[in-house]
Amino acid sequence: MEDRDTGSNGTRRATTAALLTGVLFCGRCGGKMYRNVRKDRRNLYHCRSNSGKHCGNGTVACDTLDAVVADDLMKNFGEFPHGRREYVHGTDNGSTIAEIDAELESYAAAVGRFPAGSPSWKSMMSNVDSLTARRGELMAQPQVASGWQHVRSGQTFAAFWNGLNEVGRNDFLRDNHVRVELARERGEQPTWTIYYGDVLGMIEAVNPELGETTRAWLERVRAGTAKPRGIPEVAAAMERYKRG
Repeated sequence: MEDRDTGSNGTRRATTAALLTGVLFCGRCGGKMYRNVRKDRRNLYHCRSNSGKHCGNGTVACDTLDAVVADDLMKNFGEFPHGRREYVHGTDNGSTIAEIDAELESYAAAVGRFPAGSPSWKSMMSNVDSLTARRGELMAQPQVASGWQHVRSGQTFAAFWNGLNEVGRNDFLRDNHVRVELARERGEQPTWTIYYGDVLGMIEAVNPELGETTRAWLERVRAGTAKPRGIPEVAAAMERYKRG
């Protein structure tokens, strides 16, 4: 029994989807790797080439690699503030102000036809005063463009992750373009590389300073000049974030 992407009907996956479905790729041929449930009930990730001309890449236990990815996420992002994507309806009063201006112009053109102090003149001037006051209120309101924004969710990434089920976690990994590449030679231990994709973009959107520090930190980790835990720059940025 295998989990695979579904067809063109828009359904993301079958109910047997594993955590790394659509996330895990073969480090030898570049193809996707899928979960295979063996007769002994062991769950293994294997390259799709197993069903044809095999590229030679080995398998790895699903539980093992799932735990590695989850642990790496927690080490790198667990205490970071989490953000969610939210559509914000903007406020643009330009068209309403333009309508008011047109009405004021029409009153300016017509008011001279009536004697000052007459009932008609007073009625028109009352309308002018109301429109002028309304125009001032609209002009004082901030103009906000509509669009998608990242907002703070009020919880850490670890709390967000722990609140998701397996499908939700897989959705998050795929939606944020997390990619894992696995390679295993016969008789050797597996090796893997994790690429975080848009998770960094999410953090940067929630807090630019923290995102910039995180990106620099991960580059240092990948270059071998920093350890995954206890990075002083990130800790300092976190403290500034909490105070802000």
